[in-house]
Amino acid sequence: MLTIGDRIKYFRTRRGLTQAQLAQCTGIHPVSIRKYETNKMQPQLSQIEKIADALCLSTSALTGSYSEIIKLETVGNLMGLLIMWHKSGILTLQGERGEDNKLIASTVHLVPNPALQNCLSVTLQGENKEAIPTDDLMIKLRFNSLLDDLIRWEDTYNGFNVLAAQHRDSTDEYVLTTMNEIYANLTFIEMELQATTRPLTWLRPSQQ
Repeated sequence: MLTIGDRIKYFRTRRGLTQAQLAQCTGIHPVSIRKYETNKMQPQLSQIEKIADALCLSTSALTGSYSEIIKLETVGNLMGLLIMWHKSGILTLQGERGEDNKLIASTVHLVPNPALQNCLSVTLQGENKEAIPTDDLMIKLRFNSLLDDLIRWEDTYNGFNVLAAQHRDSTDEYVLTTMNEIYANLTFIEMELQATTRPLTWLRPSQQ
């Protein structure tokens, strides 16, 4: 599992910055940056926020945590929220799968958790005030660019979960190495999707 230090180093190098340059951008001492990246010291929230700002990230991309309040301002914010919803079962990606077991984009929709039916009521505006059961809802993503990224993530996430279920108690070195590689790839995909800093206004109907 990647630590905050691993994530800082990953994004710093992706941005082409040295530790000294990141230190200069954040006002954090270079020695502290080095200790963060080598996991010899844990950054406080204020330092995490400074580093995230300098690297143009959401703090969740560094912490790997969804416990913070997500500001729905960027594409990365939205992707983090959709990933969190799917993992928690609030809104799951569903659709037909091809021979490779990958979701087929044209059939993909978001399905609310049936438990929400006891808590929420969806009603059409206008003259027809009839409530729609939440289990009848099929929420579609309007933009193919987001959908393609989510399908890529879900394919890796689903593959890891299937493998983990099949080999839950395995001690085979090859299986464990494969699982670790898939999990690392999944983590990097999530980090990159959350790191997208384009504002939501960047999305245009022409991308549908």
